[in-house]
Amino acid sequence: MTEHIGYIKDVQAGGSTKMLRLAAENYTEKTIVFITDTSDVQTDQVETRAIHDHGIPKEYIHTKKDEINKAGGIINSGLIITNKHKASLEATWSALPKDPNKVTIIWDEADYDAPGHDSSRGKQVAKHEHLNKLAKHASEIHYVSATVAGLVISDIVFTRIEFIENGEDYLSFSDCTLVNLGDEDVQEMLKTGEMSPTLKNFIVEYAHEGIFIRACKQVADMTAIVESIKTLDLGVDVGTLNGDTKNSIDPKTFKGILNSFQMGARGVSFPNLKHTIQDYAETTPQPVIVQSLRNLGYGKKLKKNFILANTSSLSLLEEAFAVEDRMKKILAKYPKDPEKRKEEVRKMRLDKNLCILPKNKGNSFKKQTSRDRFDIKTQIPYTRDLEKALQASGQLLVSIEEADNSQYLRWGGRSFDRVVRDLLNQPPNSPVWLERRDLQYVSPMLSIKRLVSAKVLAESSECWGFLLDENTGNPTHIALFELFEKPQISYSFTDQT
Repeated sequence: MTEHIGYIKDVQAGGSTKMLRLAAENYTEKTIVFITDTSDVQTDQVETRAIHDHGIPKEYIHTKKDEINKAGGIINSGLIITNKHKASLEATWSALPKDPNKVTIIWDEADYDAPGHDSSRGKQVAKHEHLNKLAKHASEIHYVSATVAGLVISDIVFTRIEFIENGEDYLSFSDCTLVNLGDEDVQEMLKTGEMSPTLKNFIVEYAHEGIFIRACKQVADMTAIVESIKTLDLGVDVGTLNGDTKNSIDPKTFKGILNSFQMGARGVSFPNLKHTIQDYAETTPQPVIVQSLRNLGYGKKLKKNFILANTSSLSLLEEAFAVEDRMKKILAKYPKDPEKRKEEVRKMRLDKNLCILPKNKGNSFKKQTSRDRFDIKTQIPYTRDLEKALQASGQLLVSIEEADNSQYLRWGGRSFDRVVRDLLNQPPNSPVWLERRDLQYVSPMLSIKRLVSAKVLAESSECWGFLLDENTGNPTHIALFELFEKPQISYSFTDQT
């Protein structure tokens, strides 16, 4: 019978070290399969550490499809390092000994794969069938990850749960100083290279200690921010981690300032980056937020370690770590009872727009939201004169402004259509508006400006606002909205039907 061993640990708290030690102790007697995340950065790092830190000879290591196939058949002992791409997983399957007792699987970052998930729930999760096929051909499987959501809602009956405790020199989330950037837009900084005084001063002061800057949405070209930082002449390397540079950046040796789009969220250690500037979308999954803090880990404690983010991102960050703590307690309490674990998850209520896993990885779990309700009591065709009259009388507390074409539109990687559709027919005091900044672009030429604080708007039940054309984002009417009782936005998780 296969043993299923789950691990509870913190971000960069020695999980890979423990697993590589396990591999080093057993690779001459068994076939050890180390499953990393999909990035070459992860597979390369595991191979490097296996050789240099744990003394496994290169001739015993087979990394990804080409090297596995080159072995020419069954690999009866040694270390197979595979990512989660179909081709590598299929090559690994073909190389396994016939006897499952000769196979040990180390499943790194397993939580985000929601073990047990299958492709009948969507084409995007076809890889899970290949992972599950491997999992059925091993005497023991070690599931290690800094986040546990996928393990909690899986159907796995764990043989046991082990805790990887933190040492004294481990830098944890609670050790860090959080710095609120207000409504600063980190995404915008990476695009334009324009740094606010706050960010510029921070980068100048702490560059020599290592800073990891990470955006949640795709930034096609970060050349502008790299050049801007280089002009400061700080005497440190300034790099970019994205799909084009992932193989040229050595996480273990890089020092200085590293700008990143989503990369480096999981399984990659940056021992020389001790501060971070973060930016999250409101739909960024909870495990991604927790795993994004690659500044955490051993040997990184300074007098102060900083995490910088805007107000909404900091709120999501704190909530994500609180949720992780609750998830770990559920897993530790009910390792052998998947139904009880799911029952406990269904009871959870989140105060923010946070999901524990993307829908396609959620093992049939989905997020439920409660929404404010409102009616449109009156609507009048839009004219500029009407807008000014209602503003002068203190009834209309938002205004139409011309957008500055020299500025980037502020919805990151989301399409114009998706952004505007979120705003259509919504009153200025609805959550979708209140969570946005005072100046929100709604078309390449127009923006809507809040004339009073969000707090003032939130206190009103009736509110004048604009109705926008679905195709252009231009205002068609000025409307009087009535917002009914506003339930607190809460999120629960339930099985999909």
